[in-house]
Amino acid sequence: MEEVANVRVKMLGLTLFTKGEVEAEVEADDILSLIEVLKRRYPLFKERLCDPRTGRLYPGFEILVNGQPNVDEEHKLWDGDIVAIIPIFAGGGLVERAYNPVDTQFRG
Repeated sequence: MEEVANVRVKMLGLTLFTKGEVEAEVEADDILSLIEVLKRRYPLFKERLCDPRTGRLYPGFEILVNGQPNVDEEHKLWDGDIVAIIPIFAGGGLVERAYNPVDTQFRG
């Protein structure tokens, strides 16, 4: 059985999709399971920021674990870790998708 870690998640620039919350306490064993928890907790997070085909975040996000860049979604999490999810707004694609509540089609 996988050991689940208690981690703090900072969701910077994502309050539109997280019911106004900028931080959350989450139990997860890796980045992928952390994203699953966030998708269940925040329906708009799932609807607007995740690819419905893969369930993963669209490109355009930086995920940091304890201040270090992380690209591996299977990265193991430990109690007390701090995970930051930061949108990269360069190019405007994410801004257009994120701030157009009428349009639900991803055009990335």
